[in-house]
Order: sequence, then structure tokens, then C-alpha cells
Amino acid sequence: MVSTDDPAGAQSLPQRLLLGLLPAWHWLARRRLTAVFLAVLWLIGALLVVAAPHRAHRYAEDTFLFLDGGWRVLEGQRPYVDFYSSLGPVTYLLVALGFRLSGTGPAGIDYGFTAACLLLGIWAWLVFRSRSEAPTACLLALFVVLIGISPHALGSRPDMLTYASIYNRFGYALVILVLVEALRAPAADSARRTRADRLGGLSSGAACALAFFLKPSFFLVAAALTLVSYLFRDRRAVARTQGLAVGGAAVALPMLLYLRFDVAAVLSNLRTVATARAQVGARSTSALGSSVFGGDAVLAVRENGLGFCGLVLLGLLVTILPRAQRLPRWFDPWWPLAAACGVCLVDIAFVMTNGVQFAAPLTAAFALLLGSEVYDWWRGATADRHLRYDFVCATGMVLGLALFFPQMVLDFTSVAYSAAVSARGPAPEARFHAPRLRAFLTRDAPPHWTEPKNGRAIVDRVNDGTALLTASSAPEETVFTLDFGNPFSYALGRRPPVGGSPYLGGSIFNASHMPRLDRMAGTADLVMMPRHPIDAALDTWLRQVFDGYIQAHYHLAAESYYWSLYRKINPALLPDPRR
Repeated sequence: MVSTDDPAGAQSLPQRLLLGLLPAWHWLARRRLTAVFLAVLWLIGALLVVAAPHRAHRYAEDTFLFLDGGWRVLEGQRPYVDFYSSLGPVTYLLVALGFRLSGTGPAGIDYGFTAACLLLGIWAWLVFRSRSEAPTACLLALFVVLIGISPHALGSRPDMLTYASIYNRFGYALVILVLVEALRAPAADSARRTRADRLGGLSSGAACALAFFLKPSFFLVAAALTLVSYLFRDRRAVARTQGLAVGGAAVALPMLLYLRFDVAAVLSNLRTVATARAQVGARSTSALGSSVFGGDAVLAVRENGLGFCGLVLLGLLVTILPRAQRLPRWFDPWWPLAAACGVCLVDIAFVMTNGVQFAAPLTAAFALLLGSEVYDWWRGATADRHLRYDFVCATGMVLGLALFFPQMVLDFTSVAYSAAVSARGPAPEARFHAPRLRAFLTRDAPPHWTEPKNGRAIVDRVNDGTALLTASSAPEETVFTLDFGNPFSYALGRRPPVGGSPYLGGSIFNASHMPRLDRMAGTADLVMMPRHPIDAALDTWLRQVFDGYIQAHYHLAAESYYWSLYRKINPALLPDPRR
């Protein structure tokens, strides 16, 4: 219902459109929308299957991180226990699942994450629909799917396809699950309320545990949201607390069983990665000559400043509405504004610490949640309050939708574009020769991107390396690559060496904080060293760390244009260190 002192004929068209939004939303809220949700979910899944394996237009080298890690897991290795990793087992288990579905093809990355995100979408729909009106629940559940699987870097153009940091997208999907459950209480019906609280607790407990075994930074945020939720009087139900414990244990115990309950190896790995990254962050901060909120924070604010300001304004609008008390009286009116500021700070922190990310998806999700808060208040308000607050409510709804839809539209556009390119796009000139990699297509990046790790530069190096290994080694010999990643074990279908890491770039270790060199080289029979590296700085640093060990334990066996192949020296021929 829309109330105004002016006769309807005196309202301008923009006024009528603005004030008509809430009744239109109310009409949608009285529909179940289950069929709509399932139809769109099916469409997204179909597009992702058509696209698989989607093309890599940038950061193509990152793809081998997932292929190598998934191949290790499929061959029986376990992250943290059998090899060093900055990522938990969730990412590699999903790729290994995808390999089962794709016959070990590169589409396994797409299939594994697609299956997981579609299930997350259904999970989100079941949790959200008891906490929000149907259109908000439907949009947020689909947002969880798209934010988890859309094939472009967060904040980049939707046509810049990549696999890079797909685990960060999945982490955001888990955090949004927790965010909605933590801040929105189920409907007031007592019997259904208990079931919904228990289901919500199971959901958040499982999501927190999955986040821990995906990437601990997402776990910290999800766990903090869960703890903060207990400030709200309507989030302290015993059934919810029981659900949190059961949900967390239901995920954590199988994961620990998979990792052989080797808690020491897990903690040692996480501590080494955290310390190495902290050192890199400290050096970057020192170089900036400023506080930790330096260059990356400035980038985050510059790229998303308008969204942050809009979310804070929306939080202020919700604060104006006289709502039922959920917190201690002195703080209760201000929680929407405080929460909006907190979400902005979390998004800034994620942009600073996550690679290849420039967007703030939590801001978008929380904006729609605040819009739902506005609708809930409007739906229960009296006619007199409608008269006083209609404009505030309508403005809040418009602002919430305006902050939410751009990210969702970009993500869906990227899904549709990747399917169209895979189905009808021209093949790039450079193609991988290894049968397992033939379906993986990458194009040369435009020169102004200054990103050489795509297209022919990657394809020629991998083709040269697979040819050298095929000609100069036996199929049973395992290989370690002293480069950003190791494409060769997966590409040639060879048993991966125990030890090492799927990823040697970035900041996950340094000379003073890393596993022992014999664990990093692992059981590899062969070492591939680039002769013409794409990233000269990374190559120089890796050689400083590994060169002494490799020269002492391996000898040069063969060379090609791009690679030097070293073979392990027979241990019987090595000098006795006791002499």
C-alpha cells in the first residue's frame, strides 16, 4: 500500500515508479518462486557444462595449479600431509571429483566447482527462504551460485575468462551463506522456528568448516560472523547452537580423517604459509612508507568506493526505521550502520589479501539483505507509518537493488559469454600437443595487458617440455618443475612426486620460512628448470632457494630450447656426509 498526502494525479512519474516498487516487491513476495529459482539454476548449470573447459584469456598459467593439485589428489596424495600447499583440500578434492566426471580432462575444474556451486545454491535456497521474502531468497541463492563459479576474475570485465583464484569465489559463496544466517532470524512461528534455527546452525557450522579447509582467511571471517551473531537476542537459540556444533563436526571430522588426523602437518603448513605471507606484507608496507592500509587498500577503495558509500548510506536509512529491538538498547538502533561499515572493511581486507580481485561481493550481498530489512519493516508498518516512511523505504529498496545487481549481472554475463565462446568461438592458433591438454584453449593477451603468461607463450613452453620429457625420460619417472607451477605430471599422466607444491609463485614460502628442501623437491626423479623464463624475477628467486640442492642431488641429463632436464643422482654415488 502506498500512502501520500498528494492526490495520485499530482505525483510525477518518477515518484509513482519509486513508491510503486514496494507494492510490486510485495506481490513477488507472495509467490513461492521455487520454479523460477530451479529454472534459472538449471540454465546456469547448462551454460557451465557447455563452456567446460572454458577458455583462459588471462592468468592462464594459474590453471596448472588446479590441474596438478587435483591430479595429485586423484593419485592418492593429501594436501598438507603429502605436499606443501597454500590451499586446503577442498579445492583439490573438487577438481579430483571433476576429473572423475570428465575422464581426467581439464573440464574437471569446471565440473567439480559447478557441481559444488549448484549444490550450494540449493543449500542457500533452503536456508534463505525461511529468513527472507521469496524474491530476496531467490536472488541471494542464485548470487551464491554465480559468485562461486563465474569464470572471470572478480571486478574484471566478464569477457576476461580465467581459472585464477576460483577458490576465492567459492570462499565468498560460503561466507555469504554464513552472513545471511547470522544476521537474519527465521520467521516467528515457534515450531518452524526451531527447525529453521537448527537447519541454519547446521548450515553455518558446515560452511565454517568447509571455509577452514578451503582457505583459512575465509574461515576467520565466517567464524567471526557466527560469534557476532550471538549479540542478537533472536540468534541465541539452543537448537541453533546445537546445529552449529553438529554441522561443523560433520565436515571437520571427515576432512581430518581424510588427512589421517595429521593435525601437526596441517598446523605446520598453515603456520609456514601465514608467516611467509606476513613477511611479504611487512616488506610491502615498509616500501609504501605507510600503514597496512596502503596501496592495496587505496585500490580497493578506488575501485569500490561508490559501492562502499552506497552501503553505508543504506545502513543509515535502515537505522532511521523504528524496528523491533534485537540488541542492547544503547546499540540496537545503530547495528545496520555498524554492520555496513564492517562489511566494507572486510571487503577491503579481502581485496588486499586475495590475488586477482578488484570487486567487493559481500557489499552487494549485504545491500540486498538491508533492502530486505526495509521491506520487512514496510510490510508490518501501519498506514500512519507508511505515510511518514514510504519515501525512505522506497529509496532504501532502490539503493539495495542498485548495489546488488551489477555484480550479479556481470557474473551471469561471463557465464553466458564463456558458453558462447566455447560453443562457437574460433580456436586459437597455439594448441597444446598433450592429449590431456588439447581441450584447454588459451589466447594471447593484448599487449597493453602486460600479462605474458597466456596464449602461445605458455603453449610453446609446455609443448617443448612435454616433448623433452617424452624423448629423454621413462614414463615411470616423476617430475618436479622449478617454475610457477608444474604442468607436466598431469599433462603426461605421470605419477606425481610426493612432496613439492602445485604452486611455487607468490608469497607462500621464502628462504627462512618453508619446508625442508628435500621435502620441497620431494621424491621427484627429474627436475625441469626453465632456460627462458617468462617471469625472470620469480626464476631468479627460485634458483637462489633451490639451486644448491638441485646441483648437489641432480645432474643435467638433456636440454631443449625452453627447458633443462635434470635427473636424480644415484644415492650410492653421492658423497657420504659423515666423512
